[in-house]
Amino acid sequence: MNVRYINLFVDAVRSVFHEMMGVDVLLGSPHLRAKDSPPADVSAIFGFTGDVTGSAAICMSNRAAQTVATKIHGAEIGVDYAAFGQILSGVAGRIAEQARLRLGGFGIAVSIPRIIVGERHRIVEPNETAAISLPCDSPLGRFSIEAAVLRRHSENAAETKPPIAAITAKGNKHAREITDLSLGEVDRLPLA
Repeated sequence: MNVRYINLFVDAVRSVFHEMMGVDVLLGSPHLRAKDSPPADVSAIFGFTGDVTGSAAICMSNRAAQTVATKIHGAEIGVDYAAFGQILSGVAGRIAEQARLRLGGFGIAVSIPRIIVGERHRIVEPNETAAISLPCDSPLGRFSIEAAVLRRHSENAAETKPPIAAITAKGNKHAREITDLSLGEVDRLPLA
């Protein structure tokens, strides 16, 4: 697949954090997410269909999600606050809008995001799918962007092994880019 698609989703996340909350998101070193990686407390799930298929998730601790919701709401709120999920849905909805603007021209549709609130939940992919995790840091807290391995629909019927996209560090420590990797290279990514 053309890896610019995942980069465009990451750009959408960074743009919304900057525009809505006035904070910059710094990207850490990417890694292949282990099946037993630490669970999240709050996640936003986005699906992709069209010329590529897959999903992405933004995963946070309760503390980070509460800080984001408090920043948007303008007053301190907790996970038990009646509108907590709705506030985060608004942020996720804005990320989906930005992703649609960036990806729509490539024949990719972005789903309405779903918010999962539940302490220590895990997102499970099918066995044949790997997830790449990109740790993120902001003044509001740490979180991760996780992308299930996206496979492009074959443009050539003879093509049997589409490349797998993964996030790799390039350039300075704050700039990350995604590049195509072979199956063997994905196996060498560090597990978290």
